Amino acid sequence: MAARRFPLALLLAALLTRCASAPPPRPAAPRPLDPCALTAPAQVWLRGGEVLRAPHGPVASDVWNPLVVELLADGRIRARDPSGSPVEGYAPELKGTVAGEERGLGLYVQTETPLFLAPNGAEIGRALPGTYLPVVSMDACFAEVVLRDFSRTSTPGPFRAYLAVDAVGTRELSPRPASRSPRFVRDHRRLLLVEPGQPATAFSETRCGRLEVLETRRDADGVEVQRVAQGEQGVQLWGWVDRPVAEARGEDRCPARVLEKQQVVAFDGEASLPEGFLRLGDASALLKEYEKLTRKERSVFIPLVDGDGVRCEAFKLRLKGTELVRAEQEKGKKPPSWQVRISGGRLTLSGSCRGGGSCAMPYLLAGVSAERIVLLPAKDDLAARAEKLFAYHQDDTEPWFLERSACEARGGVDQASSVLPFAEDL
Repeated sequence: MAARRFPLALLLAALLTRCASAPPPRPAAPRPLDPCALTAPAQVWLRGGEVLRAPHGPVASDVWNPLVVELLADGRIRARDPSGSPVEGYAPELKGTVAGEERGLGLYVQTETPLFLAPNGAEIGRALPGTYLPVVSMDACFAEVVLRDFSRTSTPGPFRAYLAVDAVGTRELSPRPASRSPRFVRDHRRLLLVEPGQPATAFSETRCGRLEVLETRRDADGVEVQRVAQGEQGVQLWGWVDRPVAEARGEDRCPARVLEKQQVVAFDGEASLPEGFLRLGDASALLKEYEKLTRKERSVFIPLVDGDGVRCEAFKLRLKGTELVRAEQEKGKKPPSWQVRISGGRLTLSGSCRGGGSCAMPYLLAGVSAERIVLLPAKDDLAARAEKLFAYHQDDTEPWFLERSACEARGGVDQASSVLPFAEDL
């Protein structure tokens, strides 16, 4: 049977009819608008530094005085300096040092606000009003800032965090000091975790210094977990620690924080000391006051670490302060005795180490009053630099109180001794 053939005209008509009846293609859906996209330039401070022609250079101009500039969506900045000349380009890159972070873009915290590890990520701390934070980038939702006094675990360069953009601005405020909690401990090195018991979530580590224990509880397996906080210059970082803190003062002994005269004295001769620092007294005057207090045998009360607390222990200063002996001791035990050697503004305790052998611990006389003798641990090269020192941090001292009531009232855990080699045997 011969194949049936269709006229070409009929075939074309059928195809045209089929195409006409097919629905028209749907238009592509509009791309959703980014709610965090900048719709207008943001206002930020530019601290003294170089303005670059491109993100990595070369230099276009120098700006040495703080200037409010516009930060555009593409990362460029623009403004006019006080003389009316245009300033346009890119801000200098942030460096890994504190000094480098001060040069570039930044904003002041306007209200107490949470800090996040990532936009809409885990909350890792807070920033207080008046704190100046270097700015890396920003959009309509978040500002990416640098936490100058903290380090990011396993990540080189500055520690970057995020906060709500409406919490920062160009208005300069007086810094608000962080509240000092009585529930703090000292000198523990710990990793900070986002999730308790999950080492893979470590994002930072504690620095040498004060820690506040925020929470202690047990997880589903009955293991004790703790959340701690540490603050510095208007920023407080918190997280779960990889190992619980069991004692008031831990396995580390922080180096004493000291300042030399050129660090704090301005051209007009006035000294401006940071919060927590006190001026070091004249060595010869301190020595005379110490000798007055120790002409006769007298008791001193030293706050000592005892597990997770502090107790005030009585000692006797004998023979014009040349011997320090524990005043009370259980029967059958010889009270520990240490020789006290005074030379200039230096005081040295010499005696037996824990586990045998001999030890010598140098101190600087930092202050003497009718209430207490203030000693500053002077290990390493601090004793050799004594003549150059101008100020010290009060939290780094070891006080000997002259009254038990004063010790119990003011012997905080940040000033409790764990360096006396015989402390664990008392």
